[in-house]
Amino acid sequence: TNSSYSVSPSSTTTYTVTGTTSGCSNTANVTVNVNSLPNVTASATYPSLCPGENTDITASGASNYTWATLGSGATQNVSPASTTTYYVTGTDGNSCSSTAQVTVTITSAPTVSASATTPNLCLGLSTTINASGAANYSWDQSLGAGSTHIITPLVTTTYTVTGTTASGCSATADVTVTVNPVPGDPTALATPMTICLGDSSVITASGGGTGLDYEVYSAPTAGTYLGDASLSVFPTTTTVYYVQSVNSYGCANTGGRIPVTVIVNPLPVPPVVSASDTSICEGETAALLAGGSGTGVVYEVWLDTTGGTMLGYAPMMVNPGTTTTYYIQAVTAAGCGNSGGLVPFEITVNPVADAAMNPAGPFCILDVATNLTAVNSGGVWAGTGITNTSNGTFDPGVAGIGIFEITYTTTGICPDTDTITISVTSVLDATINPAGPFCLNDAATTLTAANSGGTWTGTGITNTSNGTFDPAIAGLGTHEIVYTTSGACSDSDTIQIIVVEQMDATITPVGSFCETEAAIVLSAADNGGTWSGSGILNAVSGLFDPATATPGTHTITYSIPGACGDIDSIDIVVYETPDISYVSVDESCTGAADGSIDLTISGGTVPYTYTWSPSGSTASLSGLLSGNYIVTVTDANGCFRNQT
Repeated sequence: TNSSYSVSPSSTTTYTVTGTTSGCSNTANVTVNVNSLPNVTASATYPSLCPGENTDITASGASNYTWATLGSGATQNVSPASTTTYYVTGTDGNSCSSTAQVTVTITSAPTVSASATTPNLCLGLSTTINASGAANYSWDQSLGAGSTHIITPLVTTTYTVTGTTASGCSATADVTVTVNPVPGDPTALATPMTICLGDSSVITASGGGTGLDYEVYSAPTAGTYLGDASLSVFPTTTTVYYVQSVNSYGCANTGGRIPVTVIVNPLPVPPVVSASDTSICEGETAALLAGGSGTGVVYEVWLDTTGGTMLGYAPMMVNPGTTTTYYIQAVTAAGCGNSGGLVPFEITVNPVADAAMNPAGPFCILDVATNLTAVNSGGVWAGTGITNTSNGTFDPGVAGIGIFEITYTTTGICPDTDTITISVTSVLDATINPAGPFCLNDAATTLTAANSGGTWTGTGITNTSNGTFDPAIAGLGTHEIVYTTSGACSDSDTIQIIVVEQMDATITPVGSFCETEAAIVLSAADNGGTWSGSGILNAVSGLFDPATATPGTHTITYSIPGACGDIDSIDIVVYETPDISYVSVDESCTGAADGSIDLTISGGTVPYTYTWSPSGSTASLSGLLSGNYIVTVTDANGCFRNQT
């Protein structure tokens, strides 16, 4: 009923309208043609992208295209940051339009990681590098594909891996493997290399570089770490230790652990010790014996539990002065002493009952019997003149005139015997031994005689029993001294003693000598001095022997000691005596008188003279019969030698 309508036919439709006015009507038709919408589609060249990638999106099915937010055109290039749906409107020639959409999906990039089993390596070792977080992997450094690789780098190296997902997205990761230097092989040793069981040795090492530690192990690989050198070890058997040098990076030497052997020698068993006699007397010896510790063992004998002075090796003879404990140890060829320490062994030394007799005699034949004495009593006396063996009574009348040996023997575990000689005389000899001359400043001296026990008198005698003579009290001059023995067989002797201000050592001159001459006693103005020099055989008597002196000129010195002593020297010439050698030719036949003698003379002083017996005066004789011929060869100094 209205004049206009809005219609939306779904297909081409004809509409008829009837118009009426004043009762009059008429119809009219109008056709509304409905055109088909265009079939618009949208697509992406790469519908799935990785972050940062781009793709073309394209619309089709219409004539003109308008993309929401992008503009017009059938194709657009997009690079979405995230998954995005793009909308396009397509319009055809009838101005009909329709829309389409296309979604570009953004696939996340993989999170790739790379690691090394051992990121810090010692030169020459290997490690495994691993990659994760993607589907496929590609490594640089010419390693190629794969998530895992075993590498042995020579220097510190960074490895890069590219990981790719199934959708083709990729990422990279790095892993750095640090290669540390290794030290050189050390020099290792044990000091000492050979020990005895229970002793220790020190493992030391050096070399291979600076700033190193030297580790000691029980095995060439793995094993037990025992400590660092210098390490004291106490092996109970022969043991090999292994030493490696390690630097601050923890890297060990490449040549492997160095072996060090400590040889452990066993200990011998303690010895069995004995002696030929465990209880001896002073002055006696005993054989100290040891054994039982095995073969190749020596037995050392010591005087102290910790060693001290080693006396020798058992078996050995010992002569202890007192009861002594000896200490014996068995020692092997390797120098190892027995277990348990030194073995003590005591030898008891018993004192000897000293039989030393006190001096006695000389006696006169008319003296009464007397009891002899000794240091220790209770012994037994024996000998000519002993009338009581217990008391030691000696009777000169029973013994008679002469010299008699008297023995005294003590009793006990260790007895002793002493012997003295007792002189029984008809007269007790008072002969005084020579004395003086003396210097006025000389010290007092004790005079002596053939028999003691008498009485001394004279100027300068200060002790009539001892015979002490003091030159200072006597004064300068010649003094008569008298000594008288006592008893029924007394005797008396007199000497003259000279006291001077200055002693005279002037030597009495002597001529030259041939080396074959007999020894001669030299003399000087005053006695009491000492002789010295080549050829002097007796420094007191001045005995000079030309043969001992040998040819040459020899200085002989005579020295008198004391405050007023003196000294003198002379030169004595000793001539060489000629030596004789000869060649003799025997008679061809008895009575042929065709023998000969030819002399060769050496030494001495030419010219030589020859005196033959029975006759002859030349160096050679001929026309000789069989027999003995004696020649005397005399040189220019009168020195001669005989030859038969």
